[in-house]
Amino acid sequence: MAFEVNPVASAKDKAAFIDFVYEVYSGNPMYRDNLCFTSKNLIYRKDSFAQQCLIEPLFVQEDGRAVARCALVIHPGLDAVQVALFEALPDCRPAVDLLLEAARGFALQHGKDRVVIGINGHNSFGIGFLCDRFDEPNPFDGIYTPGYYIDYFRGRGFAEHPVSTYFVQVTDIDISQRLLDRVYRQFTFRTADLSDLRGEMEVLGALFNETLAGTPFFFARPIEEWYETFFDLKPLLNGENIIYALKDGREVGFLFWHPDYNMVLQRNRKNSTAGFFLRYLLGRRKINQMKINAIGILPEYQRSGVILGLFDQLWQAIAGRYSGGETGFVFDANTASTSICRRFCGSAYKHYVVFEAEAARL
Repeated sequence: MAFEVNPVASAKDKAAFIDFVYEVYSGNPMYRDNLCFTSKNLIYRKDSFAQQCLIEPLFVQEDGRAVARCALVIHPGLDAVQVALFEALPDCRPAVDLLLEAARGFALQHGKDRVVIGINGHNSFGIGFLCDRFDEPNPFDGIYTPGYYIDYFRGRGFAEHPVSTYFVQVTDIDISQRLLDRVYRQFTFRTADLSDLRGEMEVLGALFNETLAGTPFFFARPIEEWYETFFDLKPLLNGENIIYALKDGREVGFLFWHPDYNMVLQRNRKNSTAGFFLRYLLGRRKINQMKINAIGILPEYQRSGVILGLFDQLWQAIAGRYSGGETGFVFDANTASTSICRRFCGSAYKHYVVFEAEAARL
């Protein structure tokens, strides 16, 4: 039996690349298909983010049958090759070896010294390979991967960047009223006006770019790209899902949250945009958990206590509707963010890892 790497070029190949996940996760009741939207954007170069990228999607086949895939991605904002959209069947380490060899050649060809494994184009599209809690479904915009993926990359001398998510129960939250009073004397808060989405993205996109600038592998995105991302999400959002903190009329922080839409998705089923929205509209009253997708505060206000006001605004918004929910991804090396999460959520809930390697050593 021979393994071989093949490019993904024809329309048939691209469709097979995207649908490969349904073979990998066949019979797994925990998997919820969120990455299909990112996969389609990258493979079909549908948005301005993908159009800036150099993308080479690859299949590894064994005797004509696909057993592993990835997309090699270079974006001008990150000086590395990404091994993105990785998926593979069990017991296919030789296939993974071939993908890593292809990544090495791609990196050397394009003058890149580093290869990052576990980023799907950008941090905002989901990061890492799951390390635990394989018996729980992924929330919306979360990542679910089989446990054996870690074994494919460990033991090769790669650097590991641990990432965690946290889980918060609304009933566990207790913020001192004295502290809140002090925060509300200094800051005001507002929610987004989605009727002016482009104007809101001027504000929110700038805050994303500035407040997350120190996050590993993060790079700033043009406002137009943030607009495109939120334009796609707009049918699922209300203004309350984006909360701003303001100082003297200027937005200095934000909290972006939303219902966990995955609670109404069918398990391990193919998603279309229309089908996804329809299931949400029909089942949204069944959703009792939310997700804190992202929080950002300008550096000069990170010790001001404004985070307490953002959380208080969130609790007011979800009271009686959602019992709690999972956070977005937090790199363990980000001590400021991890301390906030532990303050409100306790210990880390799920653990992930991103791998990084020198291209010449692959």
